[in-house]
Amino acid sequence: MMIENPYIVIGIAGVMLVFFAAQLIFHSSITSLLTRRPVMWNILRNLKAVASVCAVAMCVCAILMTVVFFTAKHYFNDGHIYMAAAVGVGIILLLLLIFILPFVYGMMKYIMEPDATLRQMFTKSYVAGLKHWGFIFAVLTTVAIFVYVSSHAVLLPALILSYAGNVSEAGVMEYGDASGLPAYFPYVFFIIYFITSFISLYINTIIIFAAYYIYGSVNVREEMTRTKGIKA
Repeated sequence: MMIENPYIVIGIAGVMLVFFAAQLIFHSSITSLLTRRPVMWNILRNLKAVASVCAVAMCVCAILMTVVFFTAKHYFNDGHIYMAAAVGVGIILLLLLIFILPFVYGMMKYIMEPDATLRQMFTKSYVAGLKHWGFIFAVLTTVAIFVYVSSHAVLLPALILSYAGNVSEAGVMEYGDASGLPAYFPYVFFIIYFITSFISLYINTIIIFAAYYIYGSVNVREEMTRTKGIKA
């Protein structure tokens, strides 16, 4: 359908762009509460940080994918090439996780401190984040598990209604059964999904405050390390 109708691709791209813009504005509004600076300043700061990190991550991922592709093509036969590629992709995801995590500190430092530069986010701040990689991983993993469980618990009514709608539609299309859903079902689904999504969105803001906690903790640890070095 996407190949035959390019408008579907354009529509999906447009929705993703609007979603990204909405998330950027929302997250910038939250960080403006922490930085006490105008929302537009935070929007530009967040956009620069996210765009630069995504660009670097995409380049690194493209290089690793190319290496995996040629390695699997030249060193494995047709019977094992897909398995080798799958293992290679898993290794790439693991390496990408190791590579990306230190940027959590650097991005938050760039957003919180007006004097911080993008260059420092990839050099000095990245090195500091890399030294505390285990701490960053532990905090984000704990928060991610909490957010995942809490969000799905909140979205459970909407997920149940969505499943009921899919089952009913499958019965109508495949077996010719009459729809067992009431006429007002779409309106109920929209209202429930809107309310639960709104609550889930605010649950996800915990990740921002977790990143802020990481930023403050790493700053304190780095300051303690410098103080010990001076005394020594």
